[in-house]
Amino acid sequence: MMTTARYVPIIPRLCRSVVERHQSFGSAGKRYYRKMPFVKPTLSELPVPEGCWERAYKRNNEKYNRHLLIGVSSLALAIFVISRVATFNFSYPAHPDVIDESCPVQPAPKKC
Repeated sequence: MMTTARYVPIIPRLCRSVVERHQSFGSAGKRYYRKMPFVKPTLSELPVPEGCWERAYKRNNEKYNRHLLIGVSSLALAIFVISRVATFNFSYPAHPDVIDESCPVQPAPKKC
């Protein structure tokens, strides 16, 4: 007849291995990590330009000018619409306590 007392030390060891295996989800575990040797880059690894640079420059410049024109015209249109729809008071009135006679809404008379 086998007793469970002999197999008790195995349980923590199994739990530890399961935890260590799932501890690092996105990267390799500690046992599999090895530093890669650093290799100095050389000029021959750089990309070599191909094709006509002037054609690519003009194509990009047309795209950038189109974006600039759309942005400036959108800003001008927004400023125009806001200036027509909204009322802006850029300064305080000369005498804020003076009642304007042309205003149809008059304040209620004061009670004594």
